[in-house]
Amino acid sequence: MAQAEICAVLYDDGQTDALYDLESDPHQLNNVIGSFPEVANELRLKLEAKIQE
Repeated sequence: MAQAEICAVLYDDGQTDALYDLESDPHQLNNVIGSFPEVANELRLKLEAKIQE
């Protein structure tokens, strides 16, 4: 899954994170985070690093 084709919804308050493949699911109906946890983790790490800047 190329990162340009995804949408990540990441929470820090206990809500369930979500990851969507926008190419095959443009309406964001199928959360694929269970199939690609490493992608979600990578995006979370990038976001946390950006916040620390």
